[in-house]
Amino acid sequence: MSTNVWAICRQALTALSRAVELDPGHAGAHFYLGLAQSENKTYAEAAASLRKAVELDDNNATYHFNLGVVYEKLGDFEASVAQMQRTIDLDPKHASAFNYLGYMYAERGIQLDESIEVIQRALVIEPDNGYFLDSLGGPF
Repeated sequence: MSTNVWAICRQALTALSRAVELDPGHAGAHFYLGLAQSENKTYAEAAASLRKAVELDDNNATYHFNLGVVYEKLGDFEASVAQMQRTIDLDPKHASAFNYLGYMYAERGIQLDESIEVIQRALVIEPDNGYFLDSLGGPF
């Protein structure tokens, strides 16, 4: 990234951190800070912010999904699976959660039947999604 982009990213992180300070009970502020931290590849910080968003709004599938993605990036497979399953419980049409879960299984060469099943469920919801089609052609 160019120096200018990094400066903008730092400003965004500062502004979002300030938003959390001003309203620590606002789940969205924690969520967007977590997204920015994840984009900045500070995954431990992102996980903490996203956990706080989930704590404040446990029924938000998007918060759970993004926390699951960060857990996977941190190498915590079990926590990531739990978050993807919670996402699906909250939103049975969350195609990205089905795909993410299936791809994680396939990448590890485990639960391959379930992997195919959940990726196919994602494709029922979004049949033309190239990422999901690619996942189905994964390492089975």
